Amino acid sequence: MSEVLSERYEYAEIDPKETECIADLRPRIDGNHTMRSAFSRLTPSDEEEPIDNQDLHFGMFIFENDEDSQVRVVADLNVVVDSVLVGVSIYILIELDGVKNKPITEEQATALGKWVTHAAYDFAALNMRLMVANNPIIEKLEIPLKPIKPEFQFVQLSDE
Repeated sequence: MSEVLSERYEYAEIDPKETECIADLRPRIDGNHTMRSAFSRLTPSDEEEPIDNQDLHFGMFIFENDEDSQVRVVADLNVVVDSVLVGVSIYILIELDGVKNKPITEEQATALGKWVTHAAYDFAALNMRLMVANNPIIEKLEIPLKPIKPEFQFVQLSDE
């Protein structure tokens, strides 16, 4: 891994104490798939400034379970390189073997997100690498092997 990458990104670290609150849930990954895998040239008009490169952004949305034992996670990995937007969205289904018919808390959702971070990043980064391999338009894209720290969002379901 280049020195530049290791200085640019904050990497995801898992502290076992942060995931203690989900031990009783007995989570396991039940499945995953790619929802979106795309790149698009962002062409500004003549009056606009060129679009600057942007670092990788890794976001995870953890959806509250609706009285069942499954938690859904959507992870997005996006970057802008040479005026090209590259993005991948993946879906992961987490089965909770230790709980039935009880919604998770926001604290548990964040802990589940941290627990699944490495798998989600690896799956999204793999899809991004496959998409841009040998693509002359996107030559400068560097994707770290270690998971970068995600931004978590707990999505609560409502009856409205």
